[in-house]
Amino acid sequence: MSFFASKTTKEEPSSVVTVMSTGGRIDEITSALISSAADENADVTRAISKSLLEIGKKQPDLVLSSINEFFSKNKPAQNHRIILLNVAYNILELRKQEIQPSLAVHLIKLGIVEMTTDKEVSPDWQGAASNVLVSLATRFPNEIINELMLRFQPGQVPHYFIMKTLGDVVTANSIDTVPRLKEIMARVSPVLASIKQDNIRWVFASGIGHFCDAITHYVANLDKAADKSFNIYSFSSDMFPAYELMFSNWLGSKETKVRLATLQALGSICGVLSREQLEAQLPKIVPIFLKFFKTEKDTLPVTQGFNSLAWVSVKDKSRVMDPQLLNILQTIHPVACIIPEYSNHSVSVKNYNEILRIYQTLGISFSENIISFLLERLSPKEAKFRVGTLAVIYI
Repeated sequence: MSFFASKTTKEEPSSVVTVMSTGGRIDEITSALISSAADENADVTRAISKSLLEIGKKQPDLVLSSINEFFSKNKPAQNHRIILLNVAYNILELRKQEIQPSLAVHLIKLGIVEMTTDKEVSPDWQGAASNVLVSLATRFPNEIINELMLRFQPGQVPHYFIMKTLGDVVTANSIDTVPRLKEIMARVSPVLASIKQDNIRWVFASGIGHFCDAITHYVANLDKAADKSFNIYSFSSDMFPAYELMFSNWLGSKETKVRLATLQALGSICGVLSREQLEAQLPKIVPIFLKFFKTEKDTLPVTQGFNSLAWVSVKDKSRVMDPQLLNILQTIHPVACIIPEYSNHSVSVKNYNEILRIYQTLGISFSENIISFLLERLSPKEAKFRVGTLAVIYI
């Protein structure tokens, strides 16, 4: 039973906005708070946002539909838009399972419009709109992908946040969205060669990496999927052209973020390539990873990407990495001997944990080789190498 009465406001005939009111004073209070959300005083703004969230916990349809109505009837400043979109996102994270589907349709359209109206990238504003869509994706995945694909026309590079949101939506709900990746990649692959801007290359590399990670998750949880016809290699022919172009053209970028995102994505793509494709690429891709370990200051994307590559290479106890093993161990050992301060939850801690995972992963096929290598490293005079080696042995 619904406790909401409805009132409509004038808008375009094809998209009537409905405010799901309670009939009580809370309706007027909610409307007033929404109108005043962008107060000049930051403390007041925070208090209003908190109040709207508290109301939204109990009456999500009221607050969300009122926000939607406010956008349809007004042209708020960008900071006002950001505040309200963040409020909507926070309510959705708590109550999205309760909102009515008709309201979700309006919120999806609102998110799309707010995200793409300005062709220039505005992370705070468009990112807030994207977050609304990603939150809704766990319940309305196909509706959101349909809207995103309408704005990703064949042969045209889409808005930055269209690609970013596709990657985030697929990550948020791989079980429902992976079956649509062939459709998505049919739009992605043809435009890759035409992308020249660094930020667009970055977002495409990251998105493709997310797609491949989602495929791996989907296959690992196939019992939960409605379509059980897919396996880990089902998308290899869709992903390999992207792999080749990114490997050939994007790894040499002068922009660090593009290089690292590309390498991390290539590691994820390797996870879904056919065995023949993977084995052909290993002699080329492994040396690139090892080079990046030595040349990049931020090696977390390198270690994460290499872990994806290592896992797919040694699963089923394959020894296909045997020719590269010594070079791998010689490259990562000095990094493993730099033990970070665990009281500080920094990137260095995450990177160190990823390095240890590389040893664990390679140990599936090469445990004896790794132990022999490490035992030989216990003799150096430098204490850090002995301590670091012992830390690896005892993981």
